Amino acid sequence: MTLFTYFLLSLYALPSLVFAHGHIAAVIVDGVKYAGYDPNNPQRGSTPVGWTTKQTEDWSVNSDQVGSPDIICHKAATPAKAYATAKPGSQITIQYNNWPDTHPGPALAYLADCGGDCTTVNKTQLKWVKFWQKGENAQGVWINTQFMSDNYRMTIPFPNIKPGNYVMRHELINLYLAKPGHTEMYPQCVNFIIGGNGTEAITGGVLGTELYKSDDPGLLDPGRNYASYKFPGPPLTNFTFL
Repeated sequence: MTLFTYFLLSLYALPSLVFAHGHIAAVIVDGVKYAGYDPNNPQRGSTPVGWTTKQTEDWSVNSDQVGSPDIICHKAATPAKAYATAKPGSQITIQYNNWPDTHPGPALAYLADCGGDCTTVNKTQLKWVKFWQKGENAQGVWINTQFMSDNYRMTIPFPNIKPGNYVMRHELINLYLAKPGHTEMYPQCVNFIIGGNGTEAITGGVLGTELYKSDDPGLLDPGRNYASYKFPGPPLTNFTFL
């Protein structure tokens, strides 16, 4: 292969590498659709419930940044100026715009209580609890691959949480060739007003910059040992689901 041919092939491959990732395009709660934030068209559409970011070209935050504020809700994220409305027992469908089939791995969801207005909250002060996570299904297919066949959607049940204003942090992790400091992570945040008669409160919680270490086993390529995969981050909180 000549150097020129290699150059042409590299140019051909570049768009798939740069534009093949994804962001939360919408959030659907009990059939009601809310706009996510599109970093590639930030002025388009209605006021998003997804936090703004500078993750242009739908790129990742790598695991060498787990101690940076960028790992909380993505690069230079700022609070959304609108809320989605939900209640305990609501089904939250996360709609992505795209995702590559070369990026298998888990999905995780966290909650933080804003203690007031989420549109002005300081993200570095939010304390997160993990309430949902999924890895492989019974057929050995990772959720980050499985959800592609469902129009890039995955649905999360909402716990029996008391009314208030919350931020949900949803995250996809790419385990393909993952290694310390280089694992691709895709965290994004959404504002929620929770109504209903939920009774459970968030207690404790972990600051976003303390959720992970770059060499956590769950951020490393498991090879063929998928069955023994250990999810990164704190353990699941013992919420009840209606």
